[in-house]
Amino acid sequence: MCSQSSSTGAQCIAPGLYCGCDKLPGDPTKLYQCKADGTGNLYQVCMYGCTVRAAGHDDNCHCEPNAFYCGGDKIDGDINTLYQCQAGATMPTVVMKCPTKCVINPGANDSCT
Repeated sequence: MCSQSSSTGAQCIAPGLYCGCDKLPGDPTKLYQCKADGTGNLYQVCMYGCTVRAAGHDDNCHCEPNAFYCGGDKIDGDINTLYQCQAGATMPTVVMKCPTKCVINPGANDSCT
């Protein structure tokens, strides 16, 4: 757990999502949604850790190892490409460029159509 003084010092921007200690105090393994007053509410517990992303992009929970994700769903990448998350890897593996589009399936592997 960190305090506001031990986080980056910059204030979060509502309604963005931030890992604890990234512009918000909190547990760095949890994702928080920024409120207008600069504080945050717990949004999600990150089972595999939390990823701090570049300015202008919401932070997100690490992807599940061996699971399949469309770009933009827990991982950076082309929204029409299907990727496989690898345990311990810094970048996911490209599985395929989807013929039509990549479909985000909450609670299940993403897929191509």
